[in-house]
Amino acid sequence: MAAPSPDVPPELGALVRSFVAKLCLKASTAAQCAPLLAENLPLGLTLCKAQRTARQLRWFLHGDGECGETEGNTEALCALLVSETALVHYTPRPKNAGARSLAEQGDVDEKYWKRRYNYFARFDEGVRMDPGAWFEVTPESVARHLADRLCHEVVVDGTCGVGGNAIQFAMNCRQVIAVDTDAQRLSDARHNAGIYGVASRIRFVHDDFAHFAETYEGQVDAVFLSPPWGGPGHLDCPHFSLRDVEVPDIVRLFAAACKLSRRVVLYLPRHTDLHEVGILAQQHGFPAVEVEKVFFQHPTPHLKLVVVYFSPEVLQLGIPRSVTQKTVGRPSASVSPPAKVLAGARDLLSPALAGILLRAVYCRHHYLGRYVVRLALEMESEGQRKAPPSLRRRGRPRRAS
Repeated sequence: MAAPSPDVPPELGALVRSFVAKLCLKASTAAQCAPLLAENLPLGLTLCKAQRTARQLRWFLHGDGECGETEGNTEALCALLVSETALVHYTPRPKNAGARSLAEQGDVDEKYWKRRYNYFARFDEGVRMDPGAWFEVTPESVARHLADRLCHEVVVDGTCGVGGNAIQFAMNCRQVIAVDTDAQRLSDARHNAGIYGVASRIRFVHDDFAHFAETYEGQVDAVFLSPPWGGPGHLDCPHFSLRDVEVPDIVRLFAAACKLSRRVVLYLPRHTDLHEVGILAQQHGFPAVEVEKVFFQHPTPHLKLVVVYFSPEVLQLGIPRSVTQKTVGRPSASVSPPAKVLAGARDLLSPALAGILLRAVYCRHHYLGRYVVRLALEMESEGQRKAPPSLRRRGRPRRAS
């Protein structure tokens, strides 16, 4: 490599050398162990086997790309429970809302403007979004789905932004703690939470999340992290590394989250290298994690993002064998046979529920069908309560005399 020009400031030269070193480390890592992408993983159980040299591992865990000892290889093993959720995410424009023009928003790309009701269904009631939020905020349907899954007493949103996730968490949780380093974004999030009527259930904290995690001493049931992905350009690379974003340090945020709770959720791009997820899991004592592939159905079915659930309860989950189809605001419907439990291999669904599931499969697309299913369930429940004991025991073997 040619010697640096004497006119180049030392700080700039060091920055360039560090950047080039990290690019080389990312390339060598991909060459040694091909990235594990969600789009290539089928439903069910997959073993993640990540191989790294000592230098590559140090770069990933600590962001240190400088030269050093390169002897030895490490291997991280983690079980991935791969699930799939298909969301109907299109939100029609509210009928009685006042119109807001694109000109009012300033420098906003038209394609994002057309999706404004996907981001916030009540956008026309005065929702505030800064330029970065247009490609960082979680679509409301996804945020509501995540809130359904993280239905706990106290949830921390470590990367609050303008409040897309925190607002939906507050719909289900007793308290949400929303942390962000940007005071203006926290102000916007508080304003947006007021529109949705949940501001009183959210505590807004202006702080670096890692520092907050070191000093907070209260109860936390789950931590949610949706770090920036580097803007729209992150899709230009064939795969996404958690080290692609310098600020914030995603690996550092995750380590801080594990100090607050043993339930941590990472919201990541669809082309994230899941080998890195396996390394994080092993480093922090998670033998298994759930990788949820989230698909959007509109305009055509396509993989949109990946959500990773780190939790001790993952070992008790069923091995996913079906795609969950969900329209936000309605119950979800599984469209394949019941799952098996990972620990113990017991059936999750009893025979009594098999008929209910079958009817739901055939009727899930029709309002009348859903009404019939509900009515049938009520009739069955009423019939079981009124049936004489001899009928309720029908089919059981008699005891030997």
